[in-house]
Amino acid sequence: MFKNFKTFLNIGTLVVLLLGFSSSIFAKPSVKGLTSKDSAKKVIQQLPSTGFGSSLKKHSYGIGIGQMFLRGGFADHGSNQMTIDLYYNYSVSYTFDLLTNMHYNELDKKGESLITKGLTTAVKFKLYQIDEFAPFVMAGLGIYAPTEERLVDGDLTKTEAEPVMGWNAGAGADLRLNNKVMIGMLVHYHDPFDIEQDVGSNVKGAYTKLLVTLLYSFR
Repeated sequence: MFKNFKTFLNIGTLVVLLLGFSSSIFAKPSVKGLTSKDSAKKVIQQLPSTGFGSSLKKHSYGIGIGQMFLRGGFADHGSNQMTIDLYYNYSVSYTFDLLTNMHYNELDKKGESLITKGLTTAVKFKLYQIDEFAPFVMAGLGIYAPTEERLVDGDLTKTEAEPVMGWNAGAGADLRLNNKVMIGMLVHYHDPFDIEQDVGSNVKGAYTKLLVTLLYSFR
């Protein structure tokens, strides 16, 4: 009888071990485990990051190449032509960027000439984002120093080169190719304040640039 009891005890122990092992394998995760901080961190790490999301707090440098269109008095002393501008972009948040522009252009027309110089900054507001594509509008202020060589009483006279404030605005769209490179289209409008002259009319006008932009990002 003792032998049969010992055999029954061994079989019972084996059954208990098997049941415990199977329950540990096939046990369903609890709600607490699924909603814990550790589980949330694992899920976040596994999610793919979008291009614009991974580009936050980045410094980007690049150029804009396109056509320059003169307005107002500037059109009387210079002709529309190709232009190359320098750009710096800092991604502040998902919605806003800070865009800085530096440009220098020499334009001629019928013996007269116009030089435009500017250092501007603007806040970009991203309207929405679709994958790696983000259209935007922007506006800001800048420092300009336009000068003209123009005929005054039959003599070619150069205007006084004085820096003035001005405003700029624009609209465009960016397409991020990868974590480093971004291309885009930009319409950039510049309007320096008038510069008063002792001789002749004031230096006044505006210009618009239609550009293809290329930016390279750094941390």
